[in-house]
Amino acid sequence: MAALQPAKTGTKDINYSELIAFLDKGEISEVTMQGDNITGKLSNGNAFKTYAPKDDKLVTQFREKGVKITAKPTEDSWYMTLLVSWLPMILLVGVWIFFMRQMQAGGARQWPLVKAKHG
Repeated sequence: MAALQPAKTGTKDINYSELIAFLDKGEISEVTMQGDNITGKLSNGNAFKTYAPKDDKLVTQFREKGVKITAKPTEDSWYMTLLVSWLPMILLVGVWIFFMRQMQAGGARQWPLVKAKHG
């Protein structure tokens, strides 16, 4: 257990190799999978967390060892959701305002290259 590093949340950070080692020994009692993040409990009651790469066989290995599996959807941050939903509208309004200001300024200021070619 010396390989386990304490984390601030009361769980221990382990790497993926340690997760597989605990799994092979049958020391994992339950896991919660949320995207690529895995949290769980060892059979001695210690909590752990790790990040797992895309491994199609991992769930099968958990099932073979009798590990209780809970799956949760990934949590999107509220600001990313807001950005993705509002960014196209903000850009559209910004482009519209830009063109309206250019049209109010008049043709000479709007297209200086056109004036240089004719002058």
